[in-house]
Amino acid sequence: MGINCLTDLGIKTYLLDMEEFIREIEAYANAVGKRPGTVVQDAKCGGGRTWARWKLGDSSPTLAIVDRIRAYMSVNQPNSSQKEDAA
Repeated sequence: MGINCLTDLGIKTYLLDMEEFIREIEAYANAVGKRPGTVVQDAKCGGGRTWARWKLGDSSPTLAIVDRIRAYMSVNQPNSSQKEDAA
């Protein structure tokens, strides 16, 4: 009886993690009334073109970039006034 795949070890594959990261940014962007590329730009991690490459799977962020964007979203939590201002 051997190990069939990484998930048997409790390890998520990169593709699943990237999809999850994309969803995180999209949810945050929606909550603050911005485009996902703008969130990436505001976090000083690229911009719209970077975002498009990630979405297409043509490129991917480093773990340091992922950490920086998550830290930015954590420090800049959405609130009701942000969403109203964006509307």
